[in-house]
Amino acid sequence: MSTRANIVVKDEYKARLWFYRHSDGYPGGTLNILGKFMQAVVDGKLRDNLSQSAGYLIQLGHDELVSYNLPDGYLGWKVGTIEPTTGQHGDIEFLYILDISKKTIEARVIPYGFDTKHSRGKWIARIQFLRDESPQVTYKNPQSPAFKVEVFQD
Repeated sequence: MSTRANIVVKDEYKARLWFYRHSDGYPGGTLNILGKFMQAVVDGKLRDNLSQSAGYLIQLGHDELVSYNLPDGYLGWKVGTIEPTTGQHGDIEFLYILDISKKTIEARVIPYGFDTKHSRGKWIARIQFLRDESPQVTYKNPQSPAFKVEVFQD
């Protein structure tokens, strides 16, 4: 069964763009690609303008899907592992909130059985991105975090 997730990218003006990840939505499968996006914003490779940068997530998702070396024809119906959507899905297990003005990613778990269409869940980690430094991670439960954030790699 797939681990589904939503990704919401927001800016200082409270504008939001929503994305959906049908599989590999758990932190170990998703934070690396989101980290590449946020690091590009921090490094100035992408503007911290929502409408001008968030589409790069679709490109990263496409590159990730192509890297799986799937049989011919599979890519015909799916552009990548991250797709634009109109809002929060009702079947997600994780929600990632990327704030491009604060340069943060917040990972949230959506408890099973909740009305996920209207729940923002409970945060499990916050990641602050800084220029020329490693991302700083805060875990809600530092003694036994639900996952560990690894170094983001290109």
